[in-house]
Amino acid sequence: MVIFQIESELTEKPEPLVSREQSVYAASLQAASEAFFHAQKRQAYIFISNLSDGKLTAAAISKRHECLDTVAQEFLTQAGIRHKEIVIKEITIKMLQSLLRMGVRNRFIEDDDTILERFSLAGLMGRFARGVDFEEAILSCDWSQEELMKKAEGLLARGTLVPEIKRIYAGAKTPSVLGHPVHYLIQTDSADVRDEMAEILLSSLHASGRIRNRRFCTFVFDETSDAPGKQYELVCETCFGGAVMVCLSALDEEEGDYACVSVDTVSHLCRVMREYCNDVLTVFCLPRSQEKMKDKLIECLEDVTLVMLNEETVFGEKAREYLRGLAGRYHVRPDSALYKNVQDESKGYLAADLNREFNLWLGRQLKTQVYPQYSDFETAYKSASSKQPKGSAYNTLMGLIGLQEAKEMIVQALNYSKAQKLFRNRGMASAPLPMHMVFTGHPGTAKTTVARLFARIMKDNGVLKTGNLLEAGRADLVGKYVGWTAQMVRDKFKAASGSVLFIDEAYSLVDERDGMYGDEAINTIVQEMENRRDDMVVIFAGYPDKMDAFLNKNPGLRSRIGFHVSFPDYSHAELYEILHAIASEAHMTLNVGVKEKLLPLFESARKERDFGNGRFVRNLFDKARLRQANRILARDADSVSNEDVIALCAEDFDLSGELPMGQPQRAIGFGA
Repeated sequence: MVIFQIESELTEKPEPLVSREQSVYAASLQAASEAFFHAQKRQAYIFISNLSDGKLTAAAISKRHECLDTVAQEFLTQAGIRHKEIVIKEITIKMLQSLLRMGVRNRFIEDDDTILERFSLAGLMGRFARGVDFEEAILSCDWSQEELMKKAEGLLARGTLVPEIKRIYAGAKTPSVLGHPVHYLIQTDSADVRDEMAEILLSSLHASGRIRNRRFCTFVFDETSDAPGKQYELVCETCFGGAVMVCLSALDEEEGDYACVSVDTVSHLCRVMREYCNDVLTVFCLPRSQEKMKDKLIECLEDVTLVMLNEETVFGEKAREYLRGLAGRYHVRPDSALYKNVQDESKGYLAADLNREFNLWLGRQLKTQVYPQYSDFETAYKSASSKQPKGSAYNTLMGLIGLQEAKEMIVQALNYSKAQKLFRNRGMASAPLPMHMVFTGHPGTAKTTVARLFARIMKDNGVLKTGNLLEAGRADLVGKYVGWTAQMVRDKFKAASGSVLFIDEAYSLVDERDGMYGDEAINTIVQEMENRRDDMVVIFAGYPDKMDAFLNKNPGLRSRIGFHVSFPDYSHAELYEILHAIASEAHMTLNVGVKEKLLPLFESARKERDFGNGRFVRNLFDKARLRQANRILARDADSVSNEDVIALCAEDFDLSGELPMGQPQRAIGFGA
């Protein structure tokens, strides 16, 4: 199927028509289009889209590829439109839809969906079309064989693409026979390299007559779309005589950082591909590491032959030669800085790697050598990395006592997020590190407080959309009956979209009950963490030893956690600082003698097994206020000053009832 636009100038500018005459004339052109469609045995339809300012715009859909000029001339003659030389060019389905809508507005056609349905296009672009994830492109121009070979060599594809161009230009032994002897598989991690390789390949095939359409479609398989196999079949129906690029990632049985495609989807895809294999050329595209997907494709395609096209890995002088070629293309003289990162003779480089190195070097050259007036300006990376995180939550966190590792983690996570944005802008995006975290520490070490502040900081700095903290435990994630657990987990993750989900004492989900509903909860959590890695952050929290055992038990969960943060027990000095901060927040003071009394008591309390850290200090402060109230009330009211009311004395702090007497002591330190 070919879709093309027809443009021409009219031999004479028509006289303006009144409304009635315009309607009659438009109806006559509608009739001409219908008559021509039936005369062509329903194989071609041509319609007028616009007639104004002495210019003609029309469009055609044809199931035949032969004599398009003749067919267009024949229609215009039958429609009685006098014109000069016509210009024909292939267009996309989306452009066709625009011309159809213009034709409807000008009353040259009655209904655009009817025309789309005649050529099996309504499912893609019609009024009732469901979302189909495909893109269209038109091969840009006619390159010679020598030009295509040079472009392929420039992509470092001498080993596979260059020989295939030679085979394509060798032609067919019987040129009149139609069909595709082979199809193709491109493996690369770079979308730019993939698209360039595909354009070189398809341009060669078009120049040699193996494909007849300049228009080709790129179909991205996504398990979230409805009936992806059916959608792929609709795309194939529009590409008779042309090509389809099919972009896949990983099978759902593989571990990786790609969205997965099911085995059933791959099987359905291959069945459709085999059905259309003689009429539609297919170019499969995979990341370089996805060998399981490659093996599955080969298995399902049965007797279809795939030609493998891969990037060449170059070393040493060949890598430097490639960089020199890029410098020559931009008319800039290479220097030693260009080769700085390609000195390792044992390291291999792909075209995408070398292109990134060159672009960074060229940017510096342009700013410092070619346009030195910009040499004093900072790069976006320096500007972003030097900027202080925004928001009051960040200032609050930095003002908390202790927690040095947690504070450094927050800064590290923010810097990582900024760096990823810059890498994506430079085309250097790789599989991003997950932002999910583990907080390990004893009770009262501010894990929940830091998690809440972290959520707000991520919101303030544009990493998360909502920035709330949702807390969950076993009761929120594990159901009582079969089928409840997975849905409970999914509901909780949905509620935490754009925020932080805080799962305290995460090991309680499973404990020692292997195979129970807790395992179902963990499996669903792992799946949701992968699906929502860019939309939310999950923080697991608990005792250090139990969290280590929990993660060792679930390697799939461990691999999806990017940050591990320990919350050590507070020192005796930090505990006193916390007490001082709590008192200040309550507008109270600590008299002389309080510190001397509490520091040795805090040191002793830290050795107890169930010591509560900051929680212990909060309880101590609350009870001190009760004792202070009793002490003041025992005095003559006239002798009590305002300073007495807000002051806590050493005698108000009594730890005799606070420490769990007789409990075995633990060693001081985080890992105890």
